[in-house]
Amino acid sequence: MAKGAFHRILQQARNNIRRSIVTLILLGYLDITNTSDVTYDITELFELGRRIRELKDAMATNEGSLANNKVNELLSQVLQRLNSEVK
Repeated sequence: MAKGAFHRILQQARNNIRRSIVTLILLGYLDITNTSDVTYDITELFELGRRIRELKDAMATNEGSLANNKVNELLSQVLQRLNSEVK
């Protein structure tokens, strides 16, 4: 994928996220949906993203067995979160 295409797609994704958040705020304001459920889901997704970033950083540093233990622990946590979200 070309660098320009990547940045265009990234910008489109960011705009879609902004529009989705505005839509959720509007739905909550109009009392059409319960925003506390949506807030919880978004918080869980951010936490999952943070864990994946930690996993990536631990793999990049690769500090021997300590890093392997941390990688295995973080990967286990990420997989548990994904499994709990799917059910």
